[in-house]
Amino acid sequence: MATYTININETTKEGKSVLALLRSLSSISFVKDKKAGKISSIDESLAEARMGKTYKAKDGFDLIDKCLK
Repeated sequence: MATYTININETTKEGKSVLALLRSLSSISFVKDKKAGKISSIDESLAEARMGKTYKAKDGFDLIDKCLK
């Protein structure tokens, strides 16, 4: 038995069809990706913004100075 990694865009019609076909085959098993539970970078950034972990600066130089402190 071999293991293959296939990326399927589940939001497209073709992706949904391919996924339905694979699920209908009894000889294929699905393994959950270890990284699947990982939070995406945009979600992480939004969470930091909600917690107030942001910098306010007048310009780019001021921002760099505040980040380095």
